[in-house]
Parts: sequence; C-alpha cells; structure tokens
Amino acid sequence: IQLTPDAWQSRTVWQVLDSAQSALPEDASDVPTTQDDPLTQARVSALGGLQAASLPGGYQGAAVAHEPGLCIKGPALITHWLQQCPDLQTLWQRRVMHLQRVAQDGSTQQWQALDADGLVIAQAQLVVVASAMSATQLAPVQLESPSGQTNNPLLTPLRGQITLGHWPRDDQTVSPATTALPALTGHGHFIANWSQPQNAQDAQDWDWSMGSSFERNDEDRTPRMASDQVNLLKLSRLAPQLANSLGPQFAATDKPSWLQPWVEVRATTADRLPMAGAVPDWSAVQATAGQDTTIGHALQGTGLRKPAKAAWTLDNLPRLPGLYMVCGLGTRGLSLAALCAELLASQIEGEPWPLDTLLAQAMDPARFELKRLRQSASA
Repeated sequence: IQLTPDAWQSRTVWQVLDSAQSALPEDASDVPTTQDDPLTQARVSALGGLQAASLPGGYQGAAVAHEPGLCIKGPALITHWLQQCPDLQTLWQRRVMHLQRVAQDGSTQQWQALDADGLVIAQAQLVVVASAMSATQLAPVQLESPSGQTNNPLLTPLRGQITLGHWPRDDQTVSPATTALPALTGHGHFIANWSQPQNAQDAQDWDWSMGSSFERNDEDRTPRMASDQVNLLKLSRLAPQLANSLGPQFAATDKPSWLQPWVEVRATTADRLPMAGAVPDWSAVQATAGQDTTIGHALQGTGLRKPAKAAWTLDNLPRLPGLYMVCGLGTRGLSLAALCAELLASQIEGEPWPLDTLLAQAMDPARFELKRLRQSASA
C-alpha cells in the first residue's frame, strides 16, 4: 500500500486474550475473544501460540503478537483506493432513491440511478449497490408479499462510536510512557503514536484512538458521553494503568473539548456475513412456468411458481443482469471490502473466484430469502 507514513504504520499489534467473560455492557457481535474457545485456539496456533505478556499500559496475561501487524487510517485507505481508478467519476452528496432498468438504443439495457424527484443521476449497464443500510431498499433481495410489503429487514443497524483524544497535558509522568505503547486489540482497540502528517492542512488533532461502542438497532449519529465512557471501560481491560491516567477526562457529563468522538452506523446481517454478489431476479421466478411441490407451498399467495424438475438453488436462481451488491460488512468493513470487491470483479468478468464456492454462497445476497422459502415449504 503506497500511503504516506502518517496514514499507516506496520508494527506489532497485540491481541489480548482474557479467559474471563466480559461483564461490560456489550453487543453480542463484540464478545471478547477467550483463549478457551476452540476456534480461538486454532487461530492462535496458526499465529504461533500464546505468550505471557506484560504490555505497556498495565496489561498482564495471555496475548498474541501479530507481527507484522498493520494500523491504518480508514479515510486515507479509501482515498488511496479511489486514486487507483483514474477514470472514476465521483458524484458526492447525491442521494439515490431508486434504480430502474430501461432500454437504450432499441436493445441495450441500462440501469438508471434516480433521485427523490425521479431525475437521472447516472446510468450504466452495470451497477454495484454498496450503500450500507439502504442497500436492500435499492436492490430487491426479498420477495414482496401480496400486500406489497417485504419480509423482515435483512440488515440491522449497529451504532459505533470511536473516541479520539489527547494525553493529559498537566501530568508529565504519563507522557514518557506513551512512546512505548503498542497497538492493542482484543476487547475494543487502542492505537496511538501516529507519525505527524506531512501536509499541514491534514494535521491530526488527536493523540490516540479507542473504541468502539456497540449499540444495536440504533442509527443516532449524535456523539454521546456515555459511549465514550463505555470505551474507557474497554480500555481498562486492555491497558488498566493507561485507563486510570485518562479516566479524569471522562468524568464530565457533557463532551469535553479535548475528546473528539466519531460516530457511524454499521450495517449487519443475522449471520454476521456480508451480502456480496449478484442480485436475484424474483420477477423472473414469478414468470417461470411449471409447478413443483418442493417449495410450491412456500410460494402460495405470492403469485410465484417454481420451475418443474428442479428446486431453486443459489446456482440456478435467476439474477438481474448487471446488478450486484455489497453490504452488511458490519464491524469488519475495511478487512472485508477488498475481498468482496475481488469476488464481484471475478463474477462480473467470468474469472476464477478468490473464494471457495461454498464460502461465496455463504455471502450470496439471495441466501436469506431462499432459506425462508425452503423453511416455509417444509412447514
């Protein structure tokens, strides 16, 4: 990755492994890793095994050293990715409310992105919907009921607040120790010691980052002091001495000027896997002639009919030409985005996939609705 030193650092990242279950107010998708978990044991073994660590900041116990590890600023990485596409045209602050497919030049089919007034924002033969919580509103991944409503939403909002802050300016005993602090993860994260940026206009105004909070079914992007305090509780597990030093900054009921929260909402799925792939064409399913009792019962009342002699599967399910989606990345957006993009590019270009077929199907956008149909058929 060709980024400036202030945007990324290759260094050891310590993953703290606590054998005790956390008593902190936490979302199920952020359950801390324990060394007793069989999957954790397999991962730890692949990384070289546990160490009895005594880390700067006060943590003492089992940990795994990820070396070389990577700490990277998300916005810088995204900017870098965009710069790798010199012909890319970006239209910021334009909200797409609807997608429609229309014929152009008598035969060519184009997807059009429309705004709230029905005006065309852009059009292309191929579209990838990657709009987080609104993705399923643009891409029809569910069947409509006779009333015109879809089933239960496939995406759940998960609010996350990261706390950015400064070292205590009036405590000279803290400052020298900060230079030795490694990047910590395992129950939340703590990252410090970024290089100063070369461009003065991008000068960082924080010394460290920690978090993140997890508030399910919450889309409020207003910063909350309570979320900052939850992040401090997490830090008390990663670096108890450091948490004690920073604690006084979190005593106020209102956000102090030296704490700079950053809030965003993640889109998550029920199985915590992304939805990445071609969008199903339920209209084509509806138009298919023939009846089959395998899942015919599930389609009663919907006007849909199954093809004769074959049950619908992810392999033979009709897809909308040129329409793909990537969403539901949850808390692992930066690590999953590139892999999902490679998968879609391979599917679009007819190249070998970067994933095993079963893994790719586990992320198929149609998997939830197809499973529901099968369960209804067997009921």
